[in-house]
Amino acid sequence: MALQWIAVASITALELLLLVVVSIPLPRKLRLRVAKVVEGLWRPIFAVIPFMVFQLAEVVVKFERRLICKNDVCTSSDRDRFEKSMARAQRNGILTVVGLVCYWLLYRFITIQQCISQLENDKSKSDNEVTALRKELGGLQDDLEKKKSEMREKLMLIEKLEQKVDLADEEIARNVNHANELEQELRLRKHSTGAMP
Repeated sequence: MALQWIAVASITALELLLLVVVSIPLPRKLRLRVAKVVEGLWRPIFAVIPFMVFQLAEVVVKFERRLICKNDVCTSSDRDRFEKSMARAQRNGILTVVGLVCYWLLYRFITIQQCISQLENDKSKSDNEVTALRKELGGLQDDLEKKKSEMREKLMLIEKLEQKVDLADEEIARNVNHANELEQELRLRKHSTGAMP
């Protein structure tokens, strides 16, 4: 029986030590390594939890079936034994409860640590994606600026061509007018020369 309680006490002491180690503020990388080591030690301790629950149930049963001294029926040795038994039962009950609470605290700490590391990984991934998207957006903006400058150059070229076409149209219209004038002049000359003879 004493060996069982020595095992419970050593497991509880290990849990308390692990709890102290994980609660020390450390740099991020060292904290992650310590959390991994504690997680590796924490999983095998789970096998002791049913044993601790059984020991706690045994303490409760002993407390319910304790020797009750009424009046002067009990001797002083019986009372001493009863008081020692009660003290051991209380000590063992407290030890078991502390062990269970420490295990639960370790479990919560490790799960929170895992959530934090997962969130940090997700954040770094999203930061990388945002950086990649910004680079891509910057490249697209550069391409858009190039296209805008090309379109401006093409529009300027089109405007120059339109001006040349307008000048050519004006030149053609002048030439046509000049040709019409020459043709009328020729007709007039033909008319005037044809009427002379």
